[in-house]
Amino acid sequence: MASSLTLITEPCAQNVTDSLLLLQLLLSVRDVDDQLVVLSLNALATLVPVLGGDLVIGEGRQQLFSRCEPKVCCSKFGKDNNNNNNSDA
Repeated sequence: MASSLTLITEPCAQNVTDSLLLLQLLLSVRDVDDQLVVLSLNALATLVPVLGGDLVIGEGRQQLFSRCEPKVCCSKFGKDNNNNNNSDA
């Protein structure tokens, strides 16, 4: 469904997509049928690159996550620990 949705939404006028398809998808996310909810969420994810996140999810979004590397504890993985492992080899 998601690949078909991409083919449908790209040539459509944005106002037609907004008023019909997007409203139905947002409504179907709240349905009791789990399979319909899965398909709806996949379709919404497909629409984000086409229409933009502000239009699909709504305005007022904010950055909640940031990219970072995990911190390594020096006492557990310090140089002393590595030197002991090398001397055993």
